[in-house]
Amino acid sequence: MRPRCLYAAALALLILSFTLTRAAVQQNPPAHDQQNPAASSQQTPASGSTEVEKSIRSAFNQDPNHTFRSVRVQDTDAAIILSGTVTTADAKQQAEQIANQHGGGKKVRNQIRVNPNVHPGPGL
Repeated sequence: MRPRCLYAAALALLILSFTLTRAAVQQNPPAHDQQNPAASSQQTPASGSTEVEKSIRSAFNQDPNHTFRSVRVQDTDAAIILSGTVTTADAKQQAEQIANQHGGGKKVRNQIRVNPNVHPGPGL
């Protein structure tokens, strides 16, 4: 009976560590442009960026289903960058459309990932 308890405890710890690691990666995605210094220099925050970001975030918050709760907005000199996760490809396209409408004519780089297994609503 004891080996079963040890096996179950080890399995529970393995699952817990996997879950925590995955959650940490989703909150802090790795920077893909670290090898290209020119790309990272283009991503410096633009002056007045908070107004554009606030405008886009405000439009995202109008969605009653909280579809864009996990989407991050960054206004840089080069573009508006959308990142994070949504549950459908339609939501990804809709986020890009909203950013284009509120972005003041800036190019939008849509880096949002689609993961139907992530529930964006309250009660996570």
